[in-house]
Amino acid sequence: MMKLVTTLTLAAIVGQPVPVLANEFKPGDRVEGAQPFFMCGAREDLSSIRALERIGDKEAALKVGMQRCEPARPGNRFIVVRAQGDALCIRPDGDVFCLWAWQSSLQVTPSQ
Repeated sequence: MMKLVTTLTLAAIVGQPVPVLANEFKPGDRVEGAQPFFMCGAREDLSSIRALERIGDKEAALKVGMQRCEPARPGNRFIVVRAQGDALCIRPDGDVFCLWAWQSSLQVTPSQ
């Protein structure tokens, strides 16, 4: 009986999904939005938005994001095309082009 309980416990632990740390995303990974965020065609636009937020000009950051980027919502799903530093180039299933987003805005898509 004890062996059965131990075996089932180990099987449950092994069966748990392993969390992916931000620096472990790789091309082909499926991710989804964890919070509202912007996806930009140029990585530099993301950096501009972050710089404006750091100096406290959230209004200008929002304006830059709305003019140069596309908004995304939590739960939107994407495929990682490229990882560079703390940003990922992601695309929705079926799209050809990817857009840049911060890794902190994304999470691994839960298995179904």
